[in-house]
Amino acid sequence: MTHRVVMMACERTPNLACASLESLFVADPMLEFVDVVVDGQSSDFLAPWIGDCGGRARVHLLNVVEDGELKHHHSRVARTFHRCLKLAQPGEDLVIVQDDVAAAANWLRTTLCVAEAAAAFIADLELPTDPSFLLQLFCAWPLQGRPYHRLSPGQFFSCVGTFFPANMVPRLEAFFTSEGYAEYPDDLLVQRFLMVEGDEYFAINPSVIQHTGSDASTHGARPCTSPTYGAP
Repeated sequence: MTHRVVMMACERTPNLACASLESLFVADPMLEFVDVVVDGQSSDFLAPWIGDCGGRARVHLLNVVEDGELKHHHSRVARTFHRCLKLAQPGEDLVIVQDDVAAAANWLRTTLCVAEAAAAFIADLELPTDPSFLLQLFCAWPLQGRPYHRLSPGQFFSCVGTFFPANMVPRLEAFFTSEGYAEYPDDLLVQRFLMVEGDEYFAINPSVIQHTGSDASTHGARPCTSPTYGAP
């Protein structure tokens, strides 16, 4: 199965975006390429970094004029996240990260391995339905199980770093245009999706992404960091 890594970036925070990109690449040689979706009118703030990365990043400006579906959202961050979802090709797993993160060593390799383990766990449940799962690379909750911790949808925290299997992406992208959710930011939309659709929700333990930003819509404007990031 192929995968795509996408970063949500904002031209209002250029230093954060460049530092996050550098961390993602340096921490894991397995990462070959990143798509960057920019919430803004210009990607010039990324030019110095992209010029040094040897063509390993492609920038996509958010354009609600060309993509009418994005007008559905009142939240700019939801528009940006929706644009990230639309980049995935059929059969591609998708990893979406924010532009205010730090990455642990081998973060992508670990993510893909844990995703395989989570998929095997679901298969062993022999459920009457065929649920997919969401895997968070970052979690602000204390976690117990290794290499992943099973959570309830109501515990979904934030879209700091998230893995979406290929069979979930089209359903999630369609959900983002559902009536009644236009006011929701991205993290509340994903949380509602899990509650409505009944898919499984896991978090990697320890977290492989750390949040360096300030807040999460699901839990108010307060610092949110992972207590397990960097744990052996």
